[in-house]
Amino acid sequence: MSGRQAAVELNETALAEGLKAMADEQLVASIADMVDELGSLESVVAPILAPIKPQMKRIENLRSALRESQAGVDAEDTITIHGKQYKSILGPRNNERQILEADMPKVYKALGRKRFFKYCHVALKHLEALGLGLEYVVRLRSGPRPLQTIKKAA
Repeated sequence: MSGRQAAVELNETALAEGLKAMADEQLVASIADMVDELGSLESVVAPILAPIKPQMKRIENLRSALRESQAGVDAEDTITIHGKQYKSILGPRNNERQILEADMPKVYKALGRKRFFKYCHVALKHLEALGLGLEYVVRLRSGPRPLQTIKKAA
């Protein structure tokens, strides 16, 4: 390799490292801006939402109970439930994609054992309903992280 080629490669390496450093600085600045924007929004919204938090939970509980009360109705039907002052309208069920139980052996065969078990998951609530699960369960720190935004002291 000639001296000129080595100098060009060195300059390209230095340029790449310089660009990466600039990108890292921009990322840090961008993340800092995101933290400040989140804190600013939360400081405005949290006091507004705090007084209605119990009502919002009650709304979700009532919605869930009303949906559950009509669980046996055909999925295509729209249901109107009348109260004394209001009425609730439950639309047809949303579409959900799923693999039929009868097709699971075909999926197993197509993926192979290793990939099948990598992608196929059993909900713990189903195991627990059968009295199973606890002996198979491990706890991993893989869930979402709690996030708090706190105003810095001036």
